[in-house]
Amino acid sequence: MAGRARTARRGGARHPVSQALLPALQTHQLEMDGLGEVIEASRMDLEYGRYPTLRELTLYCHRAGGAVADLAWRMTGSSGLEAAPFAHDLAMGLELTRMLRHLRRDVRAGRLYIPEDELTLSGLGSEDLLAADQADAVRSLLTRQGNRARQFLDSAINRLPYSARPAQAYGLVLAVLHRRLLDDMAADGYAVAERQVHLTPLRKLWLAWRTARRPHKVHPLPESSTT
Repeated sequence: MAGRARTARRGGARHPVSQALLPALQTHQLEMDGLGEVIEASRMDLEYGRYPTLRELTLYCHRAGGAVADLAWRMTGSSGLEAAPFAHDLAMGLELTRMLRHLRRDVRAGRLYIPEDELTLSGLGSEDLLAADQADAVRSLLTRQGNRARQFLDSAINRLPYSARPAQAYGLVLAVLHRRLLDDMAADGYAVAERQVHLTPLRKLWLAWRTARRPHKVHPLPESSTT
């Protein structure tokens, strides 16, 4: 992939996809390695579907979301010192929230995005995540996953300097929307095996507009917040 990236950057792209990407790569001084990471995430999904510890899950989250976030902040013209830590933590928070929200669908498809060692410590198997008689143990496990996702989202917000916030407003909007999803899942007792939480279009529009209009006003929320 690195060799193909260098070839594309020099203007020798041959594949139709590389040719289509070439103008953006040259304009924004991007490397194709980030796109290669996204492909690797898809490969991991096809070959693994389970992750022994948080370390392996973090690698998947980086490839599935972090690489895209990295490309996005580079295209805004932000410097790495300003936005790279923000992009990493934002991607982790978004991916962990998505995994929690789609738990039922993923488990039924044979995929598990909860570290297996944490599942074992809870005395649960993957099949127990959908079992009604394990509700309390499952809720406790999922609460920890939700808290972890929230910590990443709040860390992303804290690590983004005010000077970089206007250019990264899109990321702040995503952080705010996913924090609200986590709030609603927590208020519902993390019953994600029974139903999927949604934000109404009007609520999403309001949150997005308010965040984009005042990016400097976005701050971490209290852990107990469910609004």
